Amino acid sequence: MADNRTQVLLVEDSLTDALFVQDALVHAVSEQFAVTHVERLNHALEQLQLQHFDVVLLDLNLPDSDGFETFTRLYNAAENIPVVLLTNRTDESLALQALQAGAQDYLIKERVMSEGGVLPRAIRYAIERRRSQQASHASEEQLRDLFDNTSDFIQSIAPDGRILFANRAWREMLGYSEEEMTALNIFDVIHADHHEHCGALFQRLMAGEDVGAVECTFQMKDGRIVAVEGRMTVRFEDGQPVAVRGIYRDVTKRNQIMAKLQALTAPNIRKEERASISREIHDELGGTLTVLKMDLDWLAKKNVANPMYERIRFLHQLSGEALDTARRISRNLRPSVLDNLSLSGAIEWLAHEFEQRLSISCQLTMNAANLTRLDQKHETEIFRIIQEAFTNIARHAQATAVEIDIDETDEDIVIEIRDNGIGITQQQLLNPKSFGILGMYERTKQLNGKLRISGAPSQGSTVQLRVPLIAPPGQVE
Repeated sequence: MADNRTQVLLVEDSLTDALFVQDALVHAVSEQFAVTHVERLNHALEQLQLQHFDVVLLDLNLPDSDGFETFTRLYNAAENIPVVLLTNRTDESLALQALQAGAQDYLIKERVMSEGGVLPRAIRYAIERRRSQQASHASEEQLRDLFDNTSDFIQSIAPDGRILFANRAWREMLGYSEEEMTALNIFDVIHADHHEHCGALFQRLMAGEDVGAVECTFQMKDGRIVAVEGRMTVRFEDGQPVAVRGIYRDVTKRNQIMAKLQALTAPNIRKEERASISREIHDELGGTLTVLKMDLDWLAKKNVANPMYERIRFLHQLSGEALDTARRISRNLRPSVLDNLSLSGAIEWLAHEFEQRLSISCQLTMNAANLTRLDQKHETEIFRIIQEAFTNIARHAQATAVEIDIDETDEDIVIEIRDNGIGITQQQLLNPKSFGILGMYERTKQLNGKLRISGAPSQGSTVQLRVPLIAPPGQVE
């Protein structure tokens, strides 16, 4: 039959003290203990080779060993077994030295003998702390492997700029070993031209400000430079910053991708090429990011109480943002709904999806028979303008109803979108940071059309788009 008792190795040369410890454990109420008693350190080392123990109770003064050396020799042999020191020495410096070296507790015999229940409780706590330390260490190793096997650049920096951690991709990019990297200050690897900019970002982060996406230029060990973009967050303890965490990626690769995507807007690009690249981004990049996000979510749930939990959640959030970006880029090449439906069908789908997702009444009236005369460029730009109008209503209008009328004249397609929301002001229309509205005007210019956006406080807003069926020179109002 298996012995479920807590196995204790007692290393004590005083027979009186040993008898007291055994008596205290035999009469413990909370759990059962089995005690193996030896009087010498060498005998203890032999027992560790012969039998499994859950905890070691160690006196520092033994016939064959004395003081701190007694602990270090047994601790190195005990591997993952928690060690509790049980001694007459009331030496605080020795106690601190032992605890820092790995001892689970430092107990004075006089106190243990005078207070009932202290020893069983100390043993139980020591075992639980050791298990927690082992679990934490395993999680840290797993997380470190995850960080070292990602292609993104991850680092942790002390408030004074010392590099606390840099993952393998980051070290290999800059050309430093792990020992060299952790001996540097972050400003040793930031290019001199960016010292002032990055120093200001650090000050804002330390003040608790979210600086958003950042760009910086780093200098490699061989003198070459690399431009990166990423995000940084600060971990606070008791209101004080203790570490700045950053995750970056090489902007050069991103710029190459963006250059290809910009080339897709050329008038002579083929539909097949746009669709192929869209599928590749959606299937390959999107699939990889989805797996990464799922694994990080699983890892976070398994390590809620772990000190690394916040870092895992940060990476989980960042992977979600990257996945959203990949999906948006894929959709922006050409909305797939336009390939499956006509423009009119795509607008009907967009209106229905908007109504279902936001529970906002959406009424569509369509009196246009010549939408099929529009080419793919016109279809895509019109769809994007309507989509942006819906996005603005969802974000800002606080509307409960939307009406969309699509009509045509001999020369124009006329699209009017009205909502019953809080309205839009002239100041909002002229705001240079209203990128969505600016994008609508830019798309209208590409169509040689006319766009008018109007509204009044508490009276809703109206977006009217005119697109020529035969494209004469047009203007944007």
